[in-house]
Amino acid sequence: MEFQQLEIFVQVASLKSFSRAAENLFISQPAVSSRIKALEHALGVVLFDRNHPEGLALTGEGRKLLDYAQEMINIKNRALSDFGEENETGDLLHIGASTVPGCYLLPGALAEYKKTNPLANITLTIKDTYEVVKGILNYDFQIGVVGSPGEETVLTYEKLEEDRLIFIAPVGCELSREYSPGSLVPLESCFHQELLLREPGSATRKVLENAVKEKGYSINHFRRLIYFNSLEGVKQGVRFGLGCSVVSLKSVEDYLETGKVNHYYIKDLELGRSFYLVFHSNRVQSSKSWDFLYFLKSYFNRGALEQVEKMDD
Repeated sequence: MEFQQLEIFVQVASLKSFSRAAENLFISQPAVSSRIKALEHALGVVLFDRNHPEGLALTGEGRKLLDYAQEMINIKNRALSDFGEENETGDLLHIGASTVPGCYLLPGALAEYKKTNPLANITLTIKDTYEVVKGILNYDFQIGVVGSPGEETVLTYEKLEEDRLIFIAPVGCELSREYSPGSLVPLESCFHQELLLREPGSATRKVLENAVKEKGYSINHFRRLIYFNSLEGVKQGVRFGLGCSVVSLKSVEDYLETGKVNHYYIKDLELGRSFYLVFHSNRVQSSKSWDFLYFLKSYFNRGALEQVEKMDD
């Protein structure tokens, strides 16, 4: 087993592609394939499932080796840093995020991070919370940001940002004739509306279902349910009068500012929630991954402090 084989293995595992790893390492794809095969032969195991329905995937043995390989690369990088040399192979950061943090929180954070880390190699994949957590468990993502914590004991969840869900309705709908925008609305009045609803893996939907259930109801009490697998589709549906919905306040601020939808707060319904940083407790992270984890916590903590200072003013 050679160190270069391990470096190539980490690149393939991170990128889920032999060809992209070859491009990133400036070597040919056959060279990458031959070194991975040689590594598998030396260890007597299969490291990649090449027939996985979702593409190239690590096997159980591959995930185990990835931790060892990343730890060895981290040691090498620390040694190079101590002797004043630069690491020629950039660490890859694969981030998974659910819809709201992925679309409305992380872009600004990533832009800030890139100011001081212009060569950082980052990919952001947006899926629902369930798929992001699944990706963390399967080593598809090093870091995730989701809308609700799970119960997986091998994952670490850390609160990043507060959020609130609001009820949005088309401008001029029947609610607007009885309630002014921004006011409290009884839950029973909301039940008279058609509800545009996200997919089952959505954290926003989960918060709504749990809150309604605590009041002795279910989402089936709404007049009709219309399903979307896209938050933007939900917002557009409300905008054009298809129905109402419950969405993150952060996700709809632009629509409220331009008057595209009306918003309300549902009386006696607890719709506060948080966004969480999530990562695998047992996975060996790269040095860049740890740096980015610390950056995210500092970035959102700074934002929270700025909000408090504005309130004090």
